[in-house]
Amino acid sequence: MVKQVARLDEVKAAVDALGFALKRNFLSPEEITTLTAACLPIQESYGERDLLNQFPLIYTALPWEKISALLQSLGFQEPVVARSLFFNKTASNNWLVAWHQDKTICLRDRVEHPSFSKWTVKDHILHVEPPIDVLQNMLTLRFALDDIGEENGALKVIPGSHQFGKLNTPDIEKIARDSACNVCTMSAGDVFLMKPLLLHASEKAKAAKHRRVIHLEIAERELPHLAQWANPLPIVNLNHAHSLTIA
Repeated sequence: MVKQVARLDEVKAAVDALGFALKRNFLSPEEITTLTAACLPIQESYGERDLLNQFPLIYTALPWEKISALLQSLGFQEPVVARSLFFNKTASNNWLVAWHQDKTICLRDRVEHPSFSKWTVKDHILHVEPPIDVLQNMLTLRFALDDIGEENGALKVIPGSHQFGKLNTPDIEKIARDSACNVCTMSAGDVFLMKPLLLHASEKAKAAKHRRVIHLEIAERELPHLAQWANPLPIVNLNHAHSLTIA
């Protein structure tokens, strides 16, 4: 079980020390309704990449003023959504996720610098492992649209493991064997904050019900060595957010 945090300073302390924090009831009932309605076209999908660019109504449905205040309290200066995903694990769309870190980012073009390594292409988008300080300065926000318990594949994390740096597979397996983990049960409307290098995993769902999660990877706008995010989106509170572009 993950202890919830209330005040913004408590969120920062938890993220810094543990690598994660859970903020209950971040979304109001009205915001949950609006966001769920925006997700209707993909509610039966098990996953979507580049979510907010593909489905701008979801972008406009998110409460950006609250998200911006949360990120400012965590020290972000010019944050963007670097990557957005949708996950929905059910008994019919089911998978197990082994212990891992999130170590790749999406870039617009290749950068010829040794600190960027392990280049791959997924869905016509360049993926790469960036310098470690880029990952250390990022934050993932996971918004729950449904109640998420152990029976439908709640996320598991190993507290403090974000402080170990980039890990190889043998080290990950050893840490997972030797460490206690927390199961991150959530209620609809909660937001889970997580550092990308935090070790995390999930089991297969055992219940035939939705586990819809909107996953946003937040980063500062500027990248080192003239690198550029592939499809970044601004974090703003505007009525016409879908018309925005970012240079």
